[in-house]
Amino acid sequence: AAGVKTRRVFLHLRSGSLPSSPTLLVLEVRSFDFFRLGLTEVHSTAPGIAHLKGRQYQSLGQAAQELQAELFGRDSGYCDYMREYVAYCISSFSGAWDAHLGKGTRNVVLRGERFESSFSPGLLNTYVELAPDSLVPGGRWVAAGDLLPLVQVSVPDASATARLDAELAQNHHNPTVGSRNRPQKRAATSSSTHADQSGSRRDDRGDGRIAPADERFRAPANEPAPAAAERLPKRARFSTKEGLCVYRTEEDTDTPHEILATHLVEQAMAGSSSMKMLTLRPLHPPGAEALVVPYLRAVSLHERFKAVWRQSWYPERGGSTWVTARTQCSESDGALYDAHIRAVKLQAKTTGKTEVDLFHNLCWGYGKVALGRYPPELDGADAANLA
Repeated sequence: AAGVKTRRVFLHLRSGSLPSSPTLLVLEVRSFDFFRLGLTEVHSTAPGIAHLKGRQYQSLGQAAQELQAELFGRDSGYCDYMREYVAYCISSFSGAWDAHLGKGTRNVVLRGERFESSFSPGLLNTYVELAPDSLVPGGRWVAAGDLLPLVQVSVPDASATARLDAELAQNHHNPTVGSRNRPQKRAATSSSTHADQSGSRRDDRGDGRIAPADERFRAPANEPAPAAAERLPKRARFSTKEGLCVYRTEEDTDTPHEILATHLVEQAMAGSSSMKMLTLRPLHPPGAEALVVPYLRAVSLHERFKAVWRQSWYPERGGSTWVTARTQCSESDGALYDAHIRAVKLQAKTTGKTEVDLFHNLCWGYGKVALGRYPPELDGADAANLA
């Protein structure tokens, strides 16, 4: 295996996930080498943000985070750019493509927090044209992360295969970015590029979450700073990929919801600069209609699952932890139990994890010892409970 081969890398930020959703801007990653996504330039934009065209950044990660802050505001949260930026791929799309696309898993540690990202080491030196537009019929939209590792087309197949083996052996596909205990560095005061003016930490592996600089939002030194507007409380950032599940922070807060789509609105919600909206389908009651919720009014499944699950189905009895079987639940608790099982299955399918592994991470944490039994409704639960 040696990854996807291509001549040029164009990545699109679209206003939604539907086939007809327009593209807001296109980035060209001018320097790419397996898992390293370096010098990035704004290739084209929608008419309303044409002033961004031509801007250059030292890495894809820096470009995505700074553009996120500029387009949607500082409160818009982390841009999960390996999922939110997509490429329009033109290829033969053989059976091997479908069998291997996104089937690998990278473990990324960001300032002490671990999360997973899919990639495609099994695509055998597959040539793909990544187009700056979607005019050619028959192409497919693919998340940026699923195209990794990206290999220059000029690299011989044998050399690419050997190089990928070395990259994986040296764990370069599982980066550690930042540290909880290390203060974030400021950028040098240079005006050569927009990237130098950002005040953001550099990262050239395509996995760093880069916060926008405080300086660009400060008043000039000789002018008083404006009174701070009332803002929504800070919140954990999370991916909004279709098929993942979230909880709402207002109304029905214990029910998981499936993300169906995302889109942008023209005006940010009060108290923030975020224009992102989520189309959600409640998983309880069955057949509930979809609803549109501001991104800032939702939290990830990981953030609340443990508390909701343990409060409802993992009560402490005599110092031991046990699981209540579905048949022992009341009608209302049983329906909510089913909704959580459904959420685990949906999230596992979307992220490529096994259902028992995902449940373990949600309920007990990554690398922690299981403190109870796995729900029998999950694939692999019987074997896991016997282990």
